[in-house]
Amino acid sequence: MIRTSDMGRRGPLPRKRRKIADWVRREIVRGEFREGDLLPDRKWFMREFAANRHSVQNAFDELVKSGFVNAVRGHGTRVAARLPFAGRYLLVVKSDSDDAGSRYFAQSLKTAAKCVSARRGVVFDASDVSDAPPGSREYEEIVARIRAHSYAGVFAQGVTKGHGFDTVTNIDDVPVVFVGKRSDRAMGSAACAVKGWATDDIYLLHFADLQEKGCRRIAVFAPIPVGDIAVRREKVSRLAGSYGLQVVRGGYQTFSMRVWNDYAFRRFLEMFFASDAGRAADGVVLADDNFLVPFADVCRAEFGSAGDSRYVVTSHCNRPVPPETDFPANFHGIDWSMTLEAFVDYADDVRSFVHMPRTPAVAVF
Repeated sequence: MIRTSDMGRRGPLPRKRRKIADWVRREIVRGEFREGDLLPDRKWFMREFAANRHSVQNAFDELVKSGFVNAVRGHGTRVAARLPFAGRYLLVVKSDSDDAGSRYFAQSLKTAAKCVSARRGVVFDASDVSDAPPGSREYEEIVARIRAHSYAGVFAQGVTKGHGFDTVTNIDDVPVVFVGKRSDRAMGSAACAVKGWATDDIYLLHFADLQEKGCRRIAVFAPIPVGDIAVRREKVSRLAGSYGLQVVRGGYQTFSMRVWNDYAFRRFLEMFFASDAGRAADGVVLADDNFLVPFADVCRAEFGSAGDSRYVVTSHCNRPVPPETDFPANFHGIDWSMTLEAFVDYADDVRSFVHMPRTPAVAVF
């Protein structure tokens, strides 16, 4: 008999009908049943799941409707030749977040998904449930769709706030990629983390760019780092020094992107531009693209028509969506189109690995 411990399913257990459907999908995605394979008959499911005929039939109806199996009267039920999740992917984003940075990032991901869809002939759906509390109706609906293998893979803007098992990044057998560090809250068997912010490598691109442009004294405006700010300042100064660049006094400043305060940043820039250090700088690194628009506004207000050429500016950018300004800047950062293409390849590899054609047995004499 199929036991609860055999289900391989995190979260609350479903009714018999859903339990049977879940088990069949699980066996299909794990390669136990392959395309065209004949499933056991209804009596086998009634016996193994201690279910009545009505529950078993409802489960099979669900599987047929979702495209996992085909049932032909008198010939049994076989696994579909093309599984319904093929070529379909889900973005779990934060378009409705109160955080401006999160909203812009979500826009970048959605635009990148359109680019990948056009190039690869795949479909991306989007769901804005990253911050929805687990247990809410909208969150449970998307979790149910993912668990039912409606998608070949899921790309999440971040790890859900929920700590329980019944969350997007804890669903087994579904390729899930999320932005951020590896987290003990992401325990799905095919979960993978990608680091998506301005790392040291991106700072090096900024510094190499400024060195090439002939800069010598620079300022660096960055999101608040994790850990001790003084240590971070020292590290950034050391990296800049390796390119012959000096970070001017007061020229390394951090600002919170979690609680974005556009007003405070503009006031700081006004003071910086009016200071001797600010006027001595000839290059600026804006390590978050949300800084560019207020920087452009204040710089032009301070220096007038010379504002566009007063500093050589490089900015982090979540491509393919640059900040909405015509201020001249060189962009370095994450190309999310390429990242999503890598995600599609990862999800396809995970799915195809368990569905590789069986190797026929070879008799050796």
